[in-house]
Amino acid sequence: MIKKHYSLDLRERVIKYIKLGNTQNTTFKILKVSKNSVSGLRIRYQEAESIKAKPCLGRKGKINPEKLRVYVEGQ
Repeated sequence: MIKKHYSLDLRERVIKYIKLGNTQNTTFKILKVSKNSVSGLRIRYQEAESIKAKPCLGRKGKINPEKLRVYVEGQ
């Protein structure tokens, strides 16, 4: 499963919307963002004042076929 992050612009809009006094439920419905993302963004912003995406630590991409061929020939 590939995990994609919301854009920085959308993250800023979520935080601004919450700062204006709107609830998380209203925010996710209006901005069409998942409940967990709104909650996580709010908590991260309160704790660290950061809305940057966390790095994805999932599996690495596929091996480049050309690099694999060169490696195999070298062995």
